[in-house]
Amino acid sequence: QIEQTAKDILGDTGLEVTVSGFPVLRLDIVDVLIHDQIVLNTAGVIIGIIMSLIVFRSVIASVMTAVRAIIAGGSVLGMIGLLGTQITVMSNVVPALIMVLGYADAMHLTFAWRRYRAEGADPKEAARLAEEEVGAACILTAITTALAFLSLTLSDVEIVSRFAWIGAIGAVLGGMLVLAGNEAGLKAFEASVPVIDKRFPMRLGNHAAFHTDLQAPVAQEGRDRLEAGLFGSPALPLIDGRGAIWWPKASDAETLRAYTLGHQVTQPYDFTRAMTVGLREFAPDVVIVTGPGTTLGGAVAQTMIAAGWRGLCDKTDFQRRQEEAPLLIAMGMEAQRPLATGASTA
Repeated sequence: QIEQTAKDILGDTGLEVTVSGFPVLRLDIVDVLIHDQIVLNTAGVIIGIIMSLIVFRSVIASVMTAVRAIIAGGSVLGMIGLLGTQITVMSNVVPALIMVLGYADAMHLTFAWRRYRAEGADPKEAARLAEEEVGAACILTAITTALAFLSLTLSDVEIVSRFAWIGAIGAVLGGMLVLAGNEAGLKAFEASVPVIDKRFPMRLGNHAAFHTDLQAPVAQEGRDRLEAGLFGSPALPLIDGRGAIWWPKASDAETLRAYTLGHQVTQPYDFTRAMTVGLREFAPDVVIVTGPGTTLGGAVAQTMIAAGWRGLCDKTDFQRRQEEAPLLIAMGMEAQRPLATGASTA
């Protein structure tokens, strides 16, 4: 408007006016970024659909391929917005890159699916076989791409390191979405594969992006449903994911509620720091891992060694002292459980 007003005032004088300065440059950059987003992603979708039609010569197969890739690219764009990450001239191309990777993975899956269909498999069985054949390769593609992006995080240039993080997260997210199935698909898969050890195939209940801002709606739901009266000062000291200690009779219930239904849900949980604080503040004779299972034993042992607890210096030292007199007891291990409970193994 300023530029147009100046032109109107100058009229036919033959003079030209141009508005400059940081606000104008910033606005121009934003306009270019938005334009590039529209052009790059739209072009990617159109080119991908055309290539799918040429390769598969089937509208259905083309749609099967395109939808997965479009969802992958669109979800990455949504992830950038949800995390509140600034879009730069470099990160602007990430959704299009992930869409390209999505098309590559989806094409391999569609090829495999059509081949199994031609061999006589029904649609569900063909989908399962295609996932088994190509799924691992797609996952490895996502992992290697993410690692390639992560190598750029070593750069001292902020715009490059930010591009690297967005690209790495986007590569993993895009790869997962290409392989993901809906409820009906998951049930069909579970029914078609053999059960192993009475546990697998296993679907993790309520699995999500824990300890990230993506869980903000869940945290808000918890605050809405769980009133302050449910919280009180702890009976025993609690150590949170920041390494802070909540002491009995010295902790505010409302503050504890705010942390439990806020920071703990949406921010990273520093397990190593929490363990280190526990070791140094309370100096336990032995550490007991109550569960679940035995998966935390290794992480706890590594933390104990890193903290130099009771003079531990390395893995060999830990193993030697563990055999002499256990420093770590895992309740999930039948041989170690009696050491904590006092129950007889007979």
